[in-house]
Amino acid sequence: MMRYRSCANKFLYVLLILTLIVLCSPCLPRAWEIENYIPAWPFLYRNALDDKGKTDVFWPLYHHEWDNIRDKHIIRPWLFLSETNLDEDSRNLSLLWQLNKYSRKGDEYSLQIFPVYWRKNTKDIYYHHVWPFWGYTRKNSYIEYSSMYPLFRFGKDSVYNETNIHCLWPVYNYHRSPDYFSHRFIPFYWYTRSWGVVTPYYWFYTHSTKAHGIFPLWHSERGDNFKKDIILPVYFRERKDDTSKGIILPYYWKNSPTRKTKGIYPVWYSSRGDDFKSDLILPFYWHEQNKGKSKGILLSYYWNNSPSCKTKGVFPLWYSSRGNDTKTDLILPSYYYRKKPESSLRLILPLFGQWNSGTTHFKTIASLYLDYKKDDLKTRAGIPIYWLYHHGPFSFTSLFPVYYHFKNANKSSEFKYILPFYGSYVVDDFLEYHFILMPLYFKFENQKLQLKGWNVLWPLIHYEKSPNTFSARVLPFYWHIKDPDYRLTIGSPLYFSFASKNHTYTYLIPLYGKYTHDAYYKRLLFPPAYIDTRDSSIQLSRKDIFYPIFSKIDKKDTHKTRFIPFMYRYKDPVKHFTFASPALLPPYYFRYEKGDHKENHLVPFWGYTKKGTYTRRLMLPPAYINTRDPSIELSRKDIFYPIFTKIDKGDTHTTRLIPFFYRYKDPKKYLTFASPALLPPYYLRYEQGDNKSVHLWPFWGYTKKGPYEETSSIKPLIRFGKNSQTGDSLTQVFNYYCKKEDNTLLRKIYPFYMNSTSPDSNKTRILTYYKEKDSDSSLRSLYPVWIPMSDTLENILYEFFKDSPYEHLSDLSSYSLWMHKKSPASDINQILFYYHKKDAASSVRTLYTFWMPREDIGKEEYTSPDKLFPVPAPLWVHKKSDTKTKDASFILHNYERDKENDSTEFSLLWPVPEQIRAFEYQKKSDDLLKAKVLGKVVSYERLDHETKDFRILWRLVQKSNSPESSTFEINPLYSHKETEEKSYWAICGGLVGRTTNKEGEKNLQYLWVF
Repeated sequence: MMRYRSCANKFLYVLLILTLIVLCSPCLPRAWEIENYIPAWPFLYRNALDDKGKTDVFWPLYHHEWDNIRDKHIIRPWLFLSETNLDEDSRNLSLLWQLNKYSRKGDEYSLQIFPVYWRKNTKDIYYHHVWPFWGYTRKNSYIEYSSMYPLFRFGKDSVYNETNIHCLWPVYNYHRSPDYFSHRFIPFYWYTRSWGVVTPYYWFYTHSTKAHGIFPLWHSERGDNFKKDIILPVYFRERKDDTSKGIILPYYWKNSPTRKTKGIYPVWYSSRGDDFKSDLILPFYWHEQNKGKSKGILLSYYWNNSPSCKTKGVFPLWYSSRGNDTKTDLILPSYYYRKKPESSLRLILPLFGQWNSGTTHFKTIASLYLDYKKDDLKTRAGIPIYWLYHHGPFSFTSLFPVYYHFKNANKSSEFKYILPFYGSYVVDDFLEYHFILMPLYFKFENQKLQLKGWNVLWPLIHYEKSPNTFSARVLPFYWHIKDPDYRLTIGSPLYFSFASKNHTYTYLIPLYGKYTHDAYYKRLLFPPAYIDTRDSSIQLSRKDIFYPIFSKIDKKDTHKTRFIPFMYRYKDPVKHFTFASPALLPPYYFRYEKGDHKENHLVPFWGYTKKGTYTRRLMLPPAYINTRDPSIELSRKDIFYPIFTKIDKGDTHTTRLIPFFYRYKDPKKYLTFASPALLPPYYLRYEQGDNKSVHLWPFWGYTKKGPYEETSSIKPLIRFGKNSQTGDSLTQVFNYYCKKEDNTLLRKIYPFYMNSTSPDSNKTRILTYYKEKDSDSSLRSLYPVWIPMSDTLENILYEFFKDSPYEHLSDLSSYSLWMHKKSPASDINQILFYYHKKDAASSVRTLYTFWMPREDIGKEEYTSPDKLFPVPAPLWVHKKSDTKTKDASFILHNYERDKENDSTEFSLLWPVPEQIRAFEYQKKSDDLLKAKVLGKVVSYERLDHETKDFRILWRLVQKSNSPESSTFEINPLYSHKETEEKSYWAICGGLVGRTTNKEGEKNLQYLWVF
């Protein structure tokens, strides 16, 4: 850190020294002694006149302006700005341009620290922001609170009864006041009392006008004596009072009591009215007459005549205009003349120009002569020999290159020079310069400062002396400056020495260097061969040899040593770390110790790790790894990891030899898989409870699930199973399938035929036709060519090889092109994308997407693991019964009402996950109330009268109450939690915190642990 501060100090001192050299150098007048100007740009420029002026140092780096009431400093580019105005009592201060800015004018001020802090206080507005956590704005009686500005804002005006809420601005907004009401959810809708938009339909109503349309194709508007219709892009018509206009492409018209217009765009146009006539035939002819005025175009000839002005011309060569006292002539490209009563202008390009007005006269003959007069300003130049300038007390005359004269009567300053022999410069009889064959020799003397000096071949040889200062130089070999505050000596190019009150620099390049600052000391020998750094104030001792290759640092109890790239060591009272390599090649030595954590490695031969009871040993890893942890009964061995692994952890045992063998065993389950050479036969054994399975695939297999036993070969193509308790059986031989269960016989030949017979019903499917009938109901349906019979992916792949548990109406109807079912209780009709069910107490109507889900669309439909396929996707559904009502549209909204339980649910962007739903509302009697905006962006939950939870951005702001505890958090700044046993508050998550128990004892902690 001291090294970086030293470099920064060196840069600032060098910049200061260069600035002082320019200001103090006797080759030019001193800046604070000359009130006129110093023309040493770009190094130094100063111009002072009538108590005001400006200064530039190393333009454009530093700039200064001042006058009686204003003072301005600038350090470019964009580093610093300071501006003070006494007349306006104002101050502007900027660091790094607009990132950090302070402004004050009277009692009003503003402060900005980008991007985290803004504050402003004026008579009209006050705001205070700590972004992105919190914001406060007050304007008159209106107060606004914000977080993540401008995403969330809440504003209220108690005087005018106004409320304004923004959430994820500009998506959601709610705004209410006595004379205005608006709410929106972009891009779906925007509503106010007088107009609204439900994309793409919009409407607009006032006390005299009504309008509506479908953007951007159709617009209709009606009002008192007003009518407008638009159908883009072919039709437009508007009628207002006695005026009508319209377009039916390409014909258009406009009629009013005073004028009638018609035309065919863009070829023909005609308009007639009182004292008005206009005709247009593009591109040849246009003529217009209007109350004594006439104008027109006939090919390249045009005219414009009125009682006061007549104009004519041939475009683009000639133009002539006469009117009142104005005369204009133009002949392109050489002549222009314009005359008015107060002025005249004449140009004969490219040589002659003349301008006259009441106070100004200008004449030029390019590029030989210039004459300009205005008020008391006069300048005349015979280019390039003669120049005269006179303005108030200032005069300047030059006869290039022999004579030069400048005089300022206000400041009694005068400068004369007869090149190249002699010149003089005098200011108030205090400072006098004598120039002899400038720049060969000149001398100067200031009696007020007792300063004398001379220059030879300026700026190479210089001498200056006063009672307190001394300066001498012979460029480029020697430079010496002595001042009460500092001393500088430069012996170019090898020697440099600088000394001030707190700093010393001495360098003999490249042999030796020395720098001191208070207790800090640095010495260099043949840098970077050897660098010695010390600082007694922080107990620092550092040595660098061929920096940065070798470095040794001792700072209090901390020790660092490095030898790049072979060794690095760090040690303090808590931690020890060592890394070493003899020649950038293995072996690598690594050591780490901190508390009970120890690491020792000699890569790639050996390694040891210990963390508490956990130990790991490595020999030529990954050839052998041994891991143990007695606290969790862990013993593990790996040989050529991950090929062979054996793990024992309590009663669990795992062994694997990739890819030939895997075994897992615990008190409840046993699994073994083996294959001799990754090819059949495969051995599999599995046991869990009364379920057992043994397979030597593809030759033989045996499965037992309770009383059911099954024998197979080339499973699942050949299977024979029987239930010893019920007598049920299963037979499958390739595409023939037969199952007998509970007096029901099912036969099917995939994929052409299926028949199921039971005492109560009969089911038949032949290709795409399905029929089912029992004593009370009937079903007929027609399917697509491919008919999945189940919901899970496994059952779809092996539909006719395994028994399907889903053969009831809801599964079959989910895939039918047409279906009709009738029973005493209900009547169901389904035609492709439409579904309707009606019974005595309820009705259901649903409009589906391109594929048909089942009729039950409850919330469990989306979470049940056996219903992952297919996913229901209804576009619209409506259910109604005596006590329940449901209305939903995919994926915009969902509404449910249960009168019996007094519950209501409403959500937007449904059925997406709760975390990203736009809005969700639930209410069940008086106990449960939930409201959420975008999941946890803003949420409120009430389980009962004592249990409540309110959040913004999940936990950015949280306020919770329950019978056992209460919590209030503004993260990460402040949190407070109170229970029956204790209360706790913390700042910055525990940077400062306090705990109070129920006995009143208090415990203060800081930095989370102390």
